[in-house]
Amino acid sequence: MFVPGSTQKYLLIINPSNAAVDPGKVGMYGWTTGNNGNTITINQWLSPVTNSAVALSTVGQVTCNQGFWGATSAFPTGRHTQTHPIGATIVECNAKGVPIGHNVMFGQMAAIRGYGSMRNKRAEWKVDGDFETRKYITSVFGQALRKNVNNVYPGFVDIVTAISYPELGLPQVTS
Repeated sequence: MFVPGSTQKYLLIINPSNAAVDPGKVGMYGWTTGNNGNTITINQWLSPVTNSAVALSTVGQVTCNQGFWGATSAFPTGRHTQTHPIGATIVECNAKGVPIGHNVMFGQMAAIRGYGSMRNKRAEWKVDGDFETRKYITSVFGQALRKNVNNVYPGFVDIVTAISYPELGLPQVTS
């Protein structure tokens, strides 16, 4: 059973460079619960003006159109938008707006050999008009995470790292 977390998380929606409205601009949003793999329930979004409990001028540590997201010659009004077309790219980010990825590292005894559909199943195969009988013991194996008596899965860790997506045109932090 999936139980959503309550920690504030963030994502970026990046418009394609050929979008009809706000090409190449980025929206930053916050979410905690309601992500079921098909939908994400947004509880914050970055907006130039704070006009509700959800539309905020600062989300995480990012202020709308400030700092690296501020005005440039290519984006005179800044990089942020709240309008996204179908086909926009969604990536998870941290509170500073840096795209992140998850790397799972397995340590000693993180996985055990698990049995699949058959465990020591005895079978036989008769050939040559039942003159010869071949007997087998069949086991199907797989891999499973090891769970200890406290219902904890020890031996692995999720390492969160920054990821660069040069093709998306996101501003690069230089310091």
